[in-house]
Amino acid sequence: MWRNRIPLALVLVALGIAMSGCGWAGPDSHTGAGEIQDLQLSLSRVPLAGAPIGAAYAYAGKDAGENARLPRAFTGAPPMIPHSIEGLLPITLESNACVQCHGTPGSPQDDPPPAPPSHFVDGRGAPTVSRKEVAGARWLCTSCHVPQTHAPLLVGNGTAH
Repeated sequence: MWRNRIPLALVLVALGIAMSGCGWAGPDSHTGAGEIQDLQLSLSRVPLAGAPIGAAYAYAGKDAGENARLPRAFTGAPPMIPHSIEGLLPITLESNACVQCHGTPGSPQDDPPPAPPSHFVDGRGAPTVSRKEVAGARWLCTSCHVPQTHAPLLVGNGTAH
């Protein structure tokens, strides 16, 4: 019965021979005229180790209600947070400082503006039922909304205001 089985050692030897014939010769095998330099793999034209570190930008907003809201980046974009979020994070399962002010349904003209109606609907579990509290899928506000800054554009796109 054992005569019909190929010994494991023979399989490993055959595999080793096959791999050596595939052209893999180790990390030093790819040199020469077709070599791609590290600077060709990036948008940056400086080595990563010498890349400049961007300046830290202070958030434009001070306390809630003290800052004008910036226009949205594009139609359908989430609005930016027009005030500092220092002391409001982290958002946890038990605590979300955002919903203390923005977590009840209302009109966008209200002050503070409420989360939109879409935030009060569980799109997966009950997409036709509007709740009185923010749905769990919308609980982590900072996954879409970021504090606004006066930072310059890192890359121009020709459509900036």
